[in-house]
Amino acid sequence: MSFFFNFADEIRPEFRAILFYVFAFLVLVVSQTVVTLAGVGDGTVYQALVYPLEAIGLFGLSVIGFQEFDHRSSAPLGFRHRRAGILLLEGSVGGIVAVAVVFFGVWFPVREASGLAILPNAVLHREFLLGLFIFFFAAAVEEMGFRGYPFVALRASLRRWGASVILSLLFVASHPNFYHSTVAMLSTFLGGIVFTQFFVLAESLWLPIGFHFGWNVGQALVFPLHGRTATLVTVSNFNPAALGLTEGAEQSWCAATILLGLTVLAEILIRKKKIRPLPVVRRDIR
Repeated sequence: MSFFFNFADEIRPEFRAILFYVFAFLVLVVSQTVVTLAGVGDGTVYQALVYPLEAIGLFGLSVIGFQEFDHRSSAPLGFRHRRAGILLLEGSVGGIVAVAVVFFGVWFPVREASGLAILPNAVLHREFLLGLFIFFFAAAVEEMGFRGYPFVALRASLRRWGASVILSLLFVASHPNFYHSTVAMLSTFLGGIVFTQFFVLAESLWLPIGFHFGWNVGQALVFPLHGRTATLVTVSNFNPAALGLTEGAEQSWCAATILLGLTVLAEILIRKKKIRPLPVVRRDIR
Protein backbone atom coordinates (compact mmCIF):
# COMPACT_ATOMS: atom_id res chain seq x y z
CA MET A 1 0.00 0.00 0.00
CA SER A 2 1.23 3.52 -0.86
CA PHE A 3 -0.05 7.03 -1.44
CA PHE A 4 -1.18 6.21 -4.98
CA PHE A 5 -2.06 2.52 -4.58
CA ASN A 6 -4.37 0.56 -2.29
CA PHE A 7 -3.90 -2.82 -0.63
CA ALA A 8 -4.71 -4.62 -3.90
CA ASP A 9 -1.89 -2.67 -5.60
CA GLU A 10 -4.46 -0.76 -7.67
CA ILE A 11 -4.58 2.99 -8.24
CA ARG A 12 -6.75 4.65 -5.61
CA PRO A 13 -10.19 5.81 -6.84
CA GLU A 14 -9.45 9.51 -6.33
CA PHE A 15 -6.36 9.26 -8.52
CA ARG A 16 -8.35 7.37 -11.14
CA ALA A 17 -10.67 10.35 -11.33
CA ILE A 18 -7.72 12.74 -11.59
CA LEU A 19 -6.19 10.69 -14.40
CA PHE A 20 -9.55 10.72 -16.16
CA TYR A 21 -9.61 14.52 -16.07
CA VAL A 22 -6.03 14.80 -17.29
CA PHE A 23 -6.86 12.76 -20.38
CA ALA A 24 -10.29 14.39 -20.70
CA PHE A 25 -8.55 17.75 -20.96
CA LEU A 26 -6.43 16.35 -23.80
CA VAL A 27 -9.57 15.04 -25.51
CA LEU A 28 -11.17 18.47 -25.36
CA VAL A 29 -8.04 20.23 -26.63
CA VAL A 30 -7.57 17.80 -29.51
CA SER A 31 -11.25 17.99 -30.50
CA GLN A 32 -11.25 21.78 -30.52
CA THR A 33 -7.93 21.93 -32.37
CA VAL A 34 -9.16 19.56 -35.09
CA VAL A 35 -12.31 21.59 -35.68
CA THR A 36 -10.39 24.87 -35.61
CA LEU A 37 -7.90 23.57 -38.19
CA ALA A 38 -10.85 22.57 -40.37
CA GLY A 39 -11.54 26.29 -40.70
CA VAL A 40 -15.23 26.26 -39.82
CA GLY A 41 -14.93 29.40 -37.69
CA ASP A 42 -16.94 30.15 -34.57
CA GLY A 43 -20.61 29.82 -33.83
CA THR A 44 -23.12 27.00 -34.13
CA VAL A 45 -21.28 25.07 -36.84
CA TYR A 46 -18.15 24.97 -34.70
CA GLN A 47 -20.17 23.74 -31.72
CA ALA A 48 -22.01 21.18 -33.84
CA LEU A 49 -18.66 19.62 -34.77
CA VAL A 50 -16.81 19.97 -31.48
CA TYR A 51 -19.37 18.54 -29.08
CA PRO A 52 -19.87 15.20 -30.89
CA LEU A 53 -16.09 14.73 -31.09
CA GLU A 54 -15.76 15.49 -27.39
CA ALA A 55 -18.62 13.12 -26.54
CA ILE A 56 -17.07 10.28 -28.52
CA GLY A 57 -13.68 10.96 -26.95
CA LEU A 58 -15.02 11.01 -23.38
CA PHE A 59 -17.04 7.85 -23.95
CA GLY A 60 -13.94 6.07 -25.24
CA LEU A 61 -11.93 7.40 -22.31
CA SER A 62 -14.59 6.15 -19.88
CA VAL A 63 -14.54 2.68 -21.42
CA ILE A 64 -10.75 2.57 -21.17
CA GLY A 65 -10.93 3.72 -17.56
CA PHE A 66 -13.32 0.94 -16.60
CA GLN A 67 -11.26 -1.66 -18.45
CA GLU A 68 -7.79 -0.64 -17.32
CA PHE A 69 -8.45 0.62 -13.79
CA ASP A 70 -11.61 -1.18 -12.65
CA HIS A 71 -11.19 -4.35 -14.72
CA ARG A 72 -14.82 -4.47 -15.75
CA SER A 73 -17.11 -3.26 -18.52
CA SER A 74 -18.63 0.22 -18.78
CA ALA A 75 -22.02 -1.14 -17.69
CA PRO A 76 -22.24 1.27 -14.69
CA LEU A 77 -22.80 4.12 -17.18
CA GLY A 78 -26.09 2.46 -18.09
CA PHE A 79 -25.95 3.30 -21.80
CA ARG A 80 -27.31 -0.17 -22.59
CA HIS A 81 -30.14 0.17 -20.10
CA ARG A 82 -33.25 -1.64 -21.29
CA ARG A 83 -35.29 1.56 -20.84
CA ALA A 84 -32.68 3.87 -22.38
CA GLY A 85 -35.08 5.59 -24.78
CA ILE A 86 -37.75 6.05 -22.12
CA LEU A 87 -35.23 7.47 -19.64
CA LEU A 88 -33.95 9.93 -22.24
CA LEU A 89 -37.50 11.02 -23.09
CA GLU A 90 -38.56 11.30 -19.45
CA GLY A 91 -35.49 13.35 -18.64
CA SER A 92 -35.99 15.67 -21.63
CA VAL A 93 -39.63 16.34 -20.78
CA GLY A 94 -38.72 16.84 -17.12
CA GLY A 95 -36.04 19.38 -17.98
CA ILE A 96 -38.39 21.39 -20.20
CA VAL A 97 -41.13 21.32 -17.56
CA ALA A 98 -38.67 22.46 -14.87
CA VAL A 99 -37.62 25.47 -16.95
CA ALA A 100 -41.27 26.23 -17.70
CA VAL A 101 -41.91 26.39 -13.94
CA VAL A 102 -38.90 28.72 -13.56
CA PHE A 103 -40.26 30.91 -16.35
CA PHE A 104 -43.67 31.26 -14.76
CA GLY A 105 -42.01 31.91 -11.40
CA VAL A 106 -40.05 34.77 -12.96
CA TRP A 107 -42.87 36.03 -15.17
CA PHE A 108 -45.68 35.96 -12.61
CA PRO A 109 -44.48 38.95 -10.50
CA VAL A 110 -44.28 41.13 -13.65
CA ARG A 111 -47.25 39.63 -15.47
CA GLU A 112 -49.19 42.93 -15.56
CA ALA A 113 -46.47 44.43 -17.74
CA SER A 114 -45.82 41.27 -19.74
CA GLY A 115 -48.09 39.53 -22.15
CA LEU A 116 -47.95 35.87 -23.05
CA ALA A 117 -48.05 36.31 -26.80
CA ILE A 118 -45.28 33.95 -27.92
CA LEU A 119 -43.82 34.63 -31.35
CA PRO A 120 -41.20 32.47 -33.12
CA ASN A 121 -37.85 34.12 -33.64
CA ALA A 122 -37.39 33.74 -37.39
CA VAL A 123 -33.59 33.79 -37.38
CA LEU A 124 -33.05 31.21 -34.67
CA HIS A 125 -36.01 29.15 -35.80
CA ARG A 126 -34.01 28.12 -38.88
CA GLU A 127 -31.26 26.86 -36.60
CA PHE A 128 -33.58 25.02 -34.24
CA LEU A 129 -32.67 21.48 -35.31
CA LEU A 130 -28.96 22.32 -35.26
CA GLY A 131 -29.47 23.77 -31.79
CA LEU A 132 -31.11 20.55 -30.60
CA PHE A 133 -28.13 18.59 -31.94
CA ILE A 134 -25.70 20.86 -30.08
CA PHE A 135 -27.68 20.79 -26.83
CA PHE A 136 -27.84 17.00 -26.84
CA PHE A 137 -24.13 16.43 -27.32
CA ALA A 138 -23.22 19.27 -24.95
CA ALA A 139 -25.33 17.56 -22.28
CA ALA A 140 -23.72 14.20 -23.05
CA VAL A 141 -20.23 15.69 -22.71
CA GLU A 142 -20.93 17.29 -19.34
CA GLU A 143 -22.72 14.24 -17.94
CA MET A 144 -19.92 11.87 -18.94
CA GLY A 145 -17.40 14.37 -17.62
CA PHE A 146 -19.01 15.06 -14.23
CA ARG A 147 -21.41 12.20 -13.53
CA GLY A 148 -19.94 9.27 -15.42
CA TYR A 149 -16.66 7.52 -14.72
CA PRO A 150 -15.38 10.15 -12.22
CA PHE A 151 -18.46 9.69 -10.03
CA VAL A 152 -18.24 5.90 -10.16
CA ALA A 153 -14.56 6.09 -9.22
CA LEU A 154 -14.93 8.61 -6.39
CA ARG A 155 -18.01 6.91 -5.01
CA ALA A 156 -15.87 3.89 -4.15
CA SER A 157 -13.90 5.90 -1.59
CA LEU A 158 -15.95 9.03 -0.79
CA ARG A 159 -19.40 7.43 -0.92
CA ARG A 160 -22.26 8.84 -2.91
CA TRP A 161 -22.70 12.28 -1.36
CA GLY A 162 -18.99 12.97 -0.99
CA ALA A 163 -18.39 12.24 -4.67
CA SER A 164 -21.51 14.18 -5.68
CA VAL A 165 -20.51 17.33 -3.79
CA ILE A 166 -16.93 17.37 -5.10
CA LEU A 167 -17.96 16.81 -8.72
CA SER A 168 -20.74 19.39 -8.44
CA LEU A 169 -18.19 21.95 -7.24
CA LEU A 170 -16.07 21.10 -10.28
CA PHE A 171 -19.20 21.48 -12.39
CA VAL A 172 -19.62 25.01 -11.04
CA ALA A 173 -15.95 25.75 -11.73
CA SER A 174 -16.45 24.74 -15.36
CA HIS A 175 -19.01 27.55 -15.82
CA PRO A 176 -16.95 30.77 -15.44
CA ASN A 177 -19.75 32.82 -17.02
CA PHE A 178 -21.65 32.34 -13.72
CA TYR A 179 -18.84 33.51 -11.42
CA HIS A 180 -20.41 36.97 -11.12
CA SER A 181 -23.70 35.59 -9.80
CA THR A 182 -24.01 33.80 -6.46
CA VAL A 183 -27.48 32.53 -7.37
CA ALA A 184 -26.27 31.15 -10.71
CA MET A 185 -23.38 29.31 -9.04
CA LEU A 186 -25.75 27.90 -6.40
CA SER A 187 -28.18 26.77 -9.10
CA THR A 188 -25.36 25.18 -11.07
CA PHE A 189 -24.13 23.37 -7.97
CA LEU A 190 -27.62 22.11 -7.19
CA GLY A 191 -28.00 21.12 -10.83
CA GLY A 192 -24.88 18.98 -10.52
CA ILE A 193 -26.33 17.34 -7.42
CA VAL A 194 -29.66 16.70 -9.17
CA PHE A 195 -27.99 15.18 -12.23
CA THR A 196 -25.98 12.88 -9.97
CA GLN A 197 -29.12 11.90 -8.07
CA PHE A 198 -30.83 11.04 -11.36
CA PHE A 199 -27.82 8.95 -12.42
CA VAL A 200 -27.97 6.98 -9.19
CA LEU A 201 -31.76 6.64 -9.28
CA ALA A 202 -31.96 5.45 -12.89
CA GLU A 203 -28.61 3.60 -12.83
CA SER A 204 -28.08 5.13 -16.25
CA LEU A 205 -26.68 8.38 -17.64
CA TRP A 206 -29.61 8.62 -20.05
CA LEU A 207 -31.87 10.23 -17.45
CA PRO A 208 -29.48 13.06 -16.48
CA ILE A 209 -28.48 13.56 -20.12
CA GLY A 210 -32.15 13.89 -21.02
CA PHE A 211 -32.92 16.30 -18.18
CA HIS A 212 -29.82 18.37 -18.97
CA PHE A 213 -30.79 18.45 -22.65
CA GLY A 214 -34.40 19.42 -21.85
CA TRP A 215 -33.27 22.10 -19.41
CA ASN A 216 -31.05 23.73 -22.04
CA VAL A 217 -33.70 23.50 -24.76
CA GLY A 218 -36.30 25.00 -22.43
CA GLN A 219 -33.95 27.83 -21.56
CA ALA A 220 -33.21 28.57 -25.21
CA LEU A 221 -36.90 29.20 -25.80
CA VAL A 222 -37.26 32.23 -23.53
CA PHE A 223 -34.01 32.90 -21.65
CA PRO A 224 -30.84 34.21 -23.35
CA LEU A 225 -27.99 31.73 -22.99
CA HIS A 226 -24.29 32.50 -22.69
CA GLY A 227 -23.02 34.07 -25.91
CA ARG A 228 -26.55 34.68 -27.29
CA THR A 229 -28.72 37.77 -27.21
CA ALA A 230 -31.78 36.27 -28.91
CA THR A 231 -34.04 33.41 -27.90
CA LEU A 232 -35.99 30.84 -29.91
CA VAL A 233 -39.28 32.59 -29.16
CA THR A 234 -40.21 36.08 -28.05
CA VAL A 235 -42.63 36.63 -25.17
CA SER A 236 -44.21 40.03 -25.65
CA ASN A 237 -43.11 42.66 -23.12
CA PHE A 238 -40.99 40.10 -21.22
CA ASN A 239 -37.35 41.09 -20.97
CA PRO A 240 -35.23 38.62 -18.94
CA ALA A 241 -32.22 40.95 -19.14
CA ALA A 242 -34.18 43.68 -17.35
CA LEU A 243 -34.70 41.19 -14.52
CA GLY A 244 -30.98 40.40 -14.37
CA LEU A 245 -31.30 37.08 -16.21
CA THR A 246 -28.66 37.58 -18.90
CA GLU A 247 -27.01 34.15 -18.78
CA GLY A 248 -29.94 31.78 -18.40
CA ALA A 249 -32.55 30.60 -15.94
CA GLU A 250 -29.89 29.65 -13.36
CA GLN A 251 -29.70 33.29 -12.25
CA SER A 252 -33.19 33.00 -10.78
CA TRP A 253 -33.84 32.03 -7.17
CA CYS A 254 -36.80 30.11 -8.54
CA ALA A 255 -34.39 27.81 -10.41
CA ALA A 256 -32.34 27.21 -7.26
CA THR A 257 -35.50 26.40 -5.31
CA ILE A 258 -36.76 23.94 -7.91
CA LEU A 259 -33.39 22.20 -8.17
CA LEU A 260 -33.22 21.92 -4.38
CA GLY A 261 -36.70 20.41 -4.38
CA LEU A 262 -35.73 17.92 -7.07
CA THR A 263 -32.65 16.98 -5.04
CA VAL A 264 -34.78 16.18 -2.01
CA LEU A 265 -37.37 14.31 -4.07
CA ALA A 266 -34.69 12.23 -5.80
CA GLU A 267 -33.09 11.43 -2.44
CA ILE A 268 -36.43 10.17 -1.12
CA LEU A 269 -36.87 7.97 -4.20
CA ILE A 270 -33.31 6.66 -3.92
CA ARG A 271 -33.79 5.71 -0.30
CA LYS A 272 -37.15 4.16 -1.09
CA LYS A 273 -35.59 2.16 -3.91
CA LYS A 274 -32.71 1.20 -1.61
CA ILE A 275 -29.99 1.68 -4.21
CA ARG A 276 -27.16 -0.67 -3.33
CA PRO A 277 -23.51 0.42 -3.50
CA LEU A 278 -21.41 -0.75 -6.39
CA PRO A 279 -20.09 -4.29 -5.86
CA VAL A 280 -16.53 -4.60 -4.66
CA VAL A 281 -15.85 -7.81 -6.59
CA ARG A 282 -14.77 -7.05 -10.11
CA ARG A 283 -15.03 -9.15 -13.21
CA ASP A 284 -11.75 -9.44 -15.09
CA ILE A 285 -12.58 -8.78 -18.74
CA ARG A 286 -9.09 -9.26 -20.11
